[in-house]
Amino acid sequence: METHNLTGAIAALMDEYKKAIDELIAVIIPISPRQLTKIIEPKSSDPDCISIQTILTHVTASMFSYAVYIEN
Repeated sequence: METHNLTGAIAALMDEYKKAIDELIAVIIPISPRQLTKIIEPKSSDPDCISIQTILTHVTASMFSYAVYIEN
């Protein structure tokens, strides 16, 4: 992994992002592939909210977008 020498507010935000990602990983590690793809909210009008997998996909894409926004 590349090392960056960030400072100030950007460094603090990225540190918080890293903590959040580490916590998310700890929560999802025990989830099986079957559980990830199981439909948990079939009546949702939002396709990003029907399974754990779709929720995680949405969260991951959002986190990436925000990180790029912060970096820029």
